[in-house]
Amino acid sequence: MECDTATTSASVPPKDNPLKPISKSKIAAPDTETEDQETVTIIMESWNPTRGKLIPLIQTKLRTP
Repeated sequence: MECDTATTSASVPPKDNPLKPISKSKIAAPDTETEDQETVTIIMESWNPTRGKLIPLIQTKLRTP
């Protein structure tokens, strides 16, 4: 099994000087998006299973003295 030095150099600092920062050219991630993929937008909304019915959050009871 061979080890690809291009992929391992991005996560491991150089052995001659472990404190030396990794150059930006080695950190760059490959473009994984292809032409046939579309960007997906996710919109988060609260969902109420009883939509259409009004449910009071605080129920107050009126007492007649």
